[in-house]
Amino acid sequence: MADERQTRRMHEALDDQLAPEELDALYQGLDSDRHDASLFERLRTVDRMLREAPYENAPQTLALRVLAKIAEIKPEQLRRGAGLAIALGLGLVALLLLPLFAALGWLIIQVLSNPAAAVSAVISILGSIAGVILAAVQSVQTALLSSPLIPAALLGAIPAGLLLLRRLRGNRLDRERRERLGAPPKEEE
Repeated sequence: MADERQTRRMHEALDDQLAPEELDALYQGLDSDRHDASLFERLRTVDRMLREAPYENAPQTLALRVLAKIAEIKPEQLRRGAGLAIALGLGLVALLLLPLFAALGWLIIQVLSNPAAAVSAVISILGSIAGVILAAVQSVQTALLSSPLIPAALLGAIPAGLLLLRRLRGNRLDRERRERLGAPPKEEE
């Protein structure tokens, strides 16, 4: 049965990203394992079908319908959600800062009692943090490589977010202008 590495090599072979010696090793492994060979043949079929599939544009009204749905969100709904998001964010910050303050207290005690050991501990902690950051970056890179829809979804969310922010800003500026002029507030629909 194909493991994750073997499956990744199959995908790389279909994308012409394998070195010739790795490609030979892949084909030798496929010759000895019928299940892997069957999986590779299915992947090859799907790859060929996707490459030969006709490209069709989305309907022109799709973007308008999506933006219309976003525009239907009322400011009150955003405020309720924003309050909950702020509360969750503050809780998360407190949860993350608690170990930091505990470590800071431990570090102060260590510096006062044994400065050389404290410097060594700080270097060790910074090395661990760098390792965690490196692992996180590598996992994000793997996720982005395995699913091309993630960057597309993020790029698609940018214009929608900008339009939403522009609309909210326009509503706020309109409300401020009415208040300055002493006009009655505009009734919400």
